[in-house]
Amino acid sequence: MNRFQHFQELTQDEQSSLTGGGFAYDLGYAIRFLFIANSGPGGPGYAMTDYFINYKPR
Repeated sequence: MNRFQHFQELTQDEQSSLTGGGFAYDLGYAIRFLFIANSGPGGPGYAMTDYFINYKPR
């Protein structure tokens, strides 16, 4: 039995096919954006600030 396994890094296409291309992340962030934007009088400003600071598209 071989005790050593050789791993290699996945290509960008392989990673995208495994994770779904980031759709779940984008959908979750859109839902978060809507909740923050509807949280009160300052909501839209907070939502835009959150978007520009924290959103990292995959």
